[in-house]
Amino acid sequence: MDWGDPEFVLSIVAMALFASVIKSAFHARYRASKHDRAHGLEDKRNRDEINALLGQNSRLIERIEGYDDRIAVLERIVTDSSYRLGHEIEALRDDKGKVQ
Repeated sequence: MDWGDPEFVLSIVAMALFASVIKSAFHARYRASKHDRAHGLEDKRNRDEINALLGQNSRLIERIEGYDDRIAVLERIVTDSSYRLGHEIEALRDDKGKVQ
């Protein structure tokens, strides 16, 4: 075997290229799995945060619906004619007390 044979030189170059391809494939796979693991944890945190916000949103919607009911009752009381009449009578009494 002569060091100058083209077959020998080509076999050395082929082995170096093959090793380089295997090395690149290994690094690409390792980096991808590391990247996936990091994003997997981030995705879990995002899902947990989304679930917490959805729960908080549901509680706030329930509170708002409760406030809507209370406001409707207060509107009925204020627009009720007997309430208005009573309020006007009290205002007249207050005005009469100020005049004397």
